[in-house]
Amino acid sequence: MAGPTDLHYLFDKFYDYEDVANCFGGFDNADGALSTRFPLEQLGSYQGTGTGTSSTVSGDNDDDGCHLKTSIQMGFSAATGGAASGTTDFHTGDVVEYKLSYLYDGYQDGPLSDWVYQYDNGTALTGDLDHLICTLELARAELLGLSPRVTDVVVWRRNNETDEFRYVHQVNLEELGNGPETTNETYVATFKDRVAMQSYQATTGLSETLKSSEMNFATSAQLADFLFVADVWNRNFTDTTNMIFRSMPGRFSQFNWAEDFLALPSKPIALASFAGKLWAFGREKIYRINPEQFYIESIQEGVGILNQNSLVVTDFGMFFCDKNSMYQHDGTKPVDIGGTVLFNNDNPETTVGYRAALDKCILEGIDPIVAYDGRNKCVYFMVQGVKEVNSNDYTKTKTAMYTYYPKTGRFDYLLLDYPAKFAVLGRDGDTLLSTQYQLFSLRRSNLNSKAWDWTSKEFDMGTLNVDKVWKSVKLTGAPSFSNWSTTHFSSITDDVQVFIDGHQKKLTIDNKNYSISKPIASSNVKMAKGAGRDEGTVYGIKYPLPSPGSIGNINQTLPDAFTLYTSTMPEFNTGTDTFQKDYVQKGDMLPNNPLKYISKGQYLYFEVYNEVSNQSFHEIVKVKEIKLTWDFSTDEISKVDIACDRGQLGTTAVDFTQFISTDWVHAPIRYVGPSLKLPGRTKGKKLQVVLKNQRGTVDSVSFIYRLKTLK
Repeated sequence: MAGPTDLHYLFDKFYDYEDVANCFGGFDNADGALSTRFPLEQLGSYQGTGTGTSSTVSGDNDDDGCHLKTSIQMGFSAATGGAASGTTDFHTGDVVEYKLSYLYDGYQDGPLSDWVYQYDNGTALTGDLDHLICTLELARAELLGLSPRVTDVVVWRRNNETDEFRYVHQVNLEELGNGPETTNETYVATFKDRVAMQSYQATTGLSETLKSSEMNFATSAQLADFLFVADVWNRNFTDTTNMIFRSMPGRFSQFNWAEDFLALPSKPIALASFAGKLWAFGREKIYRINPEQFYIESIQEGVGILNQNSLVVTDFGMFFCDKNSMYQHDGTKPVDIGGTVLFNNDNPETTVGYRAALDKCILEGIDPIVAYDGRNKCVYFMVQGVKEVNSNDYTKTKTAMYTYYPKTGRFDYLLLDYPAKFAVLGRDGDTLLSTQYQLFSLRRSNLNSKAWDWTSKEFDMGTLNVDKVWKSVKLTGAPSFSNWSTTHFSSITDDVQVFIDGHQKKLTIDNKNYSISKPIASSNVKMAKGAGRDEGTVYGIKYPLPSPGSIGNINQTLPDAFTLYTSTMPEFNTGTDTFQKDYVQKGDMLPNNPLKYISKGQYLYFEVYNEVSNQSFHEIVKVKEIKLTWDFSTDEISKVDIACDRGQLGTTAVDFTQFISTDWVHAPIRYVGPSLKLPGRTKGKKLQVVLKNQRGTVDSVSFIYRLKTLK
């Protein structure tokens, strides 16, 4: 801090400090080689606030083009309060000096000012004094350029140069600002200095000679009422590459950097607090550090992290990744959890395997990200850049997520259609993901079902020595057959694929042996008789399937289609009975498969029954097209039509419109899982199932086989 009795200059546009020793900014003396930091106003300058149009010609204050400056008077002074009549702090021969400091956030002390005020110009007292009357004059905070975190100015005093500076008084800036303003646009605080209290070092824990207590850092961790920081910059150090600094207890903006630091053998990339210890992660080492005594307890070598974003701490442990694998740390040792997804032997030239994905990621200069999802109780290992199966192109705009579930030890491979740049845990356990241009909650929306793929292991049924005769594969749940080869040959794009000893086999959908699963959304509420619906129905039918090849209602536009009540569809509903605050609009839905519970290629089971005669009719259909009609004025949903291939899996098409009467009830829509026949006499030792482009739930996959008879 510089002397408040000197002028503080308010610059109107540019910080054109003159390179002289008597130019002050705030309290601090701004002398030195400022020409290397700020542009100078000099002859030929046009950047001033004068009204003239010519440049500065002589450098005088009233020249055309000169840069006008406003002076703001500030000051600190002390006057005698009279001779002492008893015990006093001020004795004959004392040389009384004052310094100031800022108090941040109401409790964090800044360093003492370089400036010192000497009472009576440093002349020794000629007699004992009872007290001194001190006056502090301050300009408005915005004029001084003070940080909004500064709440108080603290006054310290010593009585000779061998003493320590001790606490005298504290001026609250908010209270001072509520008082009257002088004609000089300043505020004045006056107080009596009778007794100095604790020393500056005893009060703050900082040395009087410490010029700066702040620290600029890139990574940090909080533990045991300390803030630990690394990858720091401090003007008092030339090299802090391998150093960790510790803040003062409970004061995270104050660092006694001269004493509270720890030098590591290698550079710390990230810090974490876990299990009562501070953990410093390097590229190939992990350091366990005692936070109170601040020393290295142990070093684990051969494992580390790639960047500070490839680490996350959860209740299940610390999760992190390096170039070789993914790890879970339980507080004693790291456990390699990536074994099942390190390599993809089925598609070794893709980036589906973690090792291949990360090698390419590092080559492209992209950092992997590790994030925790509190809502879904999983950990994401995100690698930007993807080369997919059956593709020759590497795409930087997509992100592979190796999704690990700690409770089950299972990995899922999820694919994002955008680049993941940063992830953080948000409110209510949500994972907030940044793509550099957007910020949103990951996997929170329940409006749409995202397509997924699954590849089974190779089933050898306990022996590789004997061939098996494979007969059929059966799926239960809501599998999709949107992409399905109708020729005599199988296709690599089929949504359901079966491989025998590595060779894909042509599958035929069986007209029998199918399984009828639970109703959509497990809604067992029957639909009302006639054209109505019962409360609680999910996906209630407004207009049922008509006679084959026809349009059943004047409001429909597709043949062989049924229409749903939009009010029974959770993805379009809003209000107190739903999970959505606002109406879903057109831009919120996926264009290809917009519905939550019905997708193209699924088989659906329709049934009507008569409660009086105990008669029933049923039909199985395959979803062919989903058409949404939107209200152009509000962008809200108006109608949902679903067109189907009729009479599937050996059933006969039924005109359900004829049953709209008081005696017939439309049962809830159910899913159908078909049985898939393999070609006759299909032999082999191993079977593998691949599901692609699925959006519904597949409850189970089973198959029928027999061991080949030995001759």
